[in-house]
Amino acid sequence: MASNDTCQATVVGRLTRDAEIKDIKKGDATFKLAKFSLACNHWVKGKGDHTSYLDIEAWNGLANVIEQYTSKGKQVLVIGSLRVESYEDKSGNKRKAVVVKADNIQLLGSNEASAPSRSTKPVAAAVTEDEIPF
Repeated sequence: MASNDTCQATVVGRLTRDAEIKDIKKGDATFKLAKFSLACNHWVKGKGDHTSYLDIEAWNGLANVIEQYTSKGKQVLVIGSLRVESYEDKSGNKRKAVVVKADNIQLLGSNEASAPSRSTKPVAAAVTEDEIPF
């Protein structure tokens, strides 16, 4: 029996590097994927400031927004669903990684380095489930 439970995440952080952009062909269709990491700062009791790094995937329209309007240091808000991926590292050890599949992205502030922004307006793009190849 399938469950309708969802695991949603809302995160604000800065891109740790420029996004990796890929065009993925599946049959006659081509999908655009942007992969990037966000550094998210938060307070940990007894330890002070802490930075967490989250892997983000944005597809199609959202991938276009990321490609066109962001670069390393850009602050963004991402709303999406969490997915746990299993893999083996180079040493053959089993690992798991949490990935946020972006459903909505909002551009915030300027780049950390105060570089001129390509856009000062917030940008959000909607993606339908039909556009995602899984």
